Amino acid sequence: AAAAKANGAMFLGPNTLGALSPGKAVVGMIGGRAESARQWFKPGIPKGVGVISRSGGMASSTGYYLGQAGVRISTIVHIGGDAVLGIRIPDAALMFEADPFTEAIVIFGEIGSSQEEELAQLIVARKVTKPVIAYIGGKAAREGTRFSHAGAIIEGGRGTHAGKVNKRTKSHERS
Repeated sequence: AAAAKANGAMFLGPNTLGALSPGKAVVGMIGGRAESARQWFKPGIPKGVGVISRSGGMASSTGYYLGQAGVRISTIVHIGGDAVLGIRIPDAALMFEADPFTEAIVIFGEIGSSQEEELAQLIVARKVTKPVIAYIGGKAAREGTRFSHAGAIIEGGRGTHAGKVNKRTKSHERS
């Protein structure tokens, strides 16, 4: 991460399925059947929602269910679940904020790390102004519990489900 930053580059991963942005790029193994992609991305409709997921399986599932509901997707990004990442939720949210083809941001978050709390701070600071809908998995996990992958551990009160939901709620109380 430090080498990429020092050279003005970004990287996605490690431990990620990648990113999919129709007509722009596919990075990694993310995707599925062409029929599913056509449903998710709805060619001819210019704008949609950007999806950021910490879970690989839920990245594709979120795309699927949004498509089933008639919601167009601009880009799906699976950032990976490790403790050390290249592109993180706040980074991806800022990219979606700058993307003219993204109208809103959907996040599948998890316990562990402070990424979702950092996003809430960006919302409060009005650096992210597009609507954000977030789901945080891991409500029943206790401190010290590992959850699904190496990056999902709660320690010292940081990264808890309640903490993330509280920060997220407070980010909507801005004036």
